Amino acid sequence: EEMDNAALAVDLAKFLKAFHDEATSRLLPGLISGLSDIAFIPQPRTINTRFVGSWVCPCLGTAVIMVSQWTAWLTAPPPEDGPTSERQRNPSQEVLFNLNTGLTAVEQEVALLGMVPDDRRFVCTASHEGCRVCAAAANLRAEESLFFGRLPIVLSPVDGEVIDCPASWHDPPPPVDTSGKRASGATAALARRSPLAYLGEAYAQVVVPALPALDWERAEVQDSSGSGTTSVAWPPELAMLPMLKVPASSDAALHPSALRGIASGVRSALVKARGCWWRLKGCGNRDDGFLVEAKGDQGELNVRGCCFQHTADCELRMTDLVVAALSAAGMDCANQPVGSYRYVPASDWPLPKIERYCCVFKTLGNARLGDHLIAGLLRLLPRILPLPLDGFCELQKAVAAGRGVDPKEELWPTATVAECGMPVADAAAELKRAQVKLSECAPSLADQMGDELPGELAETWNAACGRLADHLKSMPTITEEPSLLLWLAWRLGWECGVTVRALHAAGIAWGTYPDAMGIHCNAHVNNFVVKPLGSGEMLTTFLAALDFDMAFTRDGYLPEAVASKAGLGLDTWDGVLNFEATMGMRL
Repeated sequence: EEMDNAALAVDLAKFLKAFHDEATSRLLPGLISGLSDIAFIPQPRTINTRFVGSWVCPCLGTAVIMVSQWTAWLTAPPPEDGPTSERQRNPSQEVLFNLNTGLTAVEQEVALLGMVPDDRRFVCTASHEGCRVCAAAANLRAEESLFFGRLPIVLSPVDGEVIDCPASWHDPPPPVDTSGKRASGATAALARRSPLAYLGEAYAQVVVPALPALDWERAEVQDSSGSGTTSVAWPPELAMLPMLKVPASSDAALHPSALRGIASGVRSALVKARGCWWRLKGCGNRDDGFLVEAKGDQGELNVRGCCFQHTADCELRMTDLVVAALSAAGMDCANQPVGSYRYVPASDWPLPKIERYCCVFKTLGNARLGDHLIAGLLRLLPRILPLPLDGFCELQKAVAAGRGVDPKEELWPTATVAECGMPVADAAAELKRAQVKLSECAPSLADQMGDELPGELAETWNAACGRLADHLKSMPTITEEPSLLLWLAWRLGWECGVTVRALHAAGIAWGTYPDAMGIHCNAHVNNFVVKPLGSGEMLTTFLAALDFDMAFTRDGYLPEAVASKAGLGLDTWDGVLNFEATMGMRL
């Protein structure tokens, strides 16, 4: 045991030296400005609150390291027995700073003799209001929350397997297939159209997603019969064991490898690691683990909080295909595939024959077009577009003219017009034709918003209001658009249309089909995320599509799986695309 402890001490010392060399090298002039974050600097135990922008010590510790490293690097000679590049200089000094005591290494030695240099109360001090670095960090964190969410969760490692994306995927067998592979695959897929009674009595009422398509098969080596993957590398924090959402008050939340993240819906979570955001889809039903609940019309049982092997592989593969299709159309996909988790069932799990999976992606955002952007704009509408003297008479005339109806009659809601298959109006074009512009303005500043605005978002809000006011002021000189809001509505709709058109042109259905749980259609507004400014490959677009666990291709489509729904037109490929293009509203 003593030998093991001695070996551990030696290994730990080697690790700490290597870690120090790596961390300080990243703080060199010319390199630090290219960092997306400084998360590699060791953090104290209370990680919930001690981050840059909430506590003074990370700021002070980073400043000490930066200044010390920079000055030492300027004065230190190049190493005699190593590379002579200027970047390879070996600083001759270092400062070790204990964030929990506020003492340098030398001061800690003096303190052991009973001579504490001074009272370092700042180690327990929150960031100062006047600190520009902390204020900027806090504002960036608050602004980021608008795009990624604010509901905290904790992820903790559990038993299971971390699975990489394969080297490639086998393409589906053709409709005319003499090998029997397509028939065998169809049998497996069609078996999910009914409860899984063939697995045993305990499964007689259990249903799982039943796509009308063949399952995707992994090819472990790249060959001419398969298609490659666009997957990205795992961040180390997520690559050791499967992660599962746990209660924040649980012992599991205190594990050293537990991660703090943000909730995304009920079964997913987001984690920021290595300067990027990562999406875990299927990592637990809130923090209750995996549940079995009666959700079907006939009392069918669903497993909640996870993906399944066939849906996990489907989403990883379809996201690959979507990335390529949307890139060619000038649009972003919100996710890039990383891999998946397979959770090992505990002894008390009632359905051990159903394996639970989680998909992991690198992601651009989480704020949704419907629930967040459009809902937010509707809430802000009275502040951005105050009631004019004419009571919006000119706007009503423009809508009526665009629809070709009598302007004296009451206008139908747009949803009703679309459901009836009637033409909708290009109100902006009609306003432009009538030489009318809507009078729009920026909302009030934060101090006039009362309780409607969280305090931490005040500066972000005020900055956004200022930019909007400037843009509205300059609009008449740079565009003939009669309304910024109407232009935005058109642009968002255009990006939605481009996305769906690109998918359909590539032979991809987003996910529209009936099964034992009802009729599904994934082509809706909440499957678009609103991108943070400057993110993604397409810097001039607002939206990025996601959620392809129910998507399928023309080649993999099985019309026999939906033959019973011929009346809805979902038993043909063209019928699926037509239904999906309007979410079934034009019947």
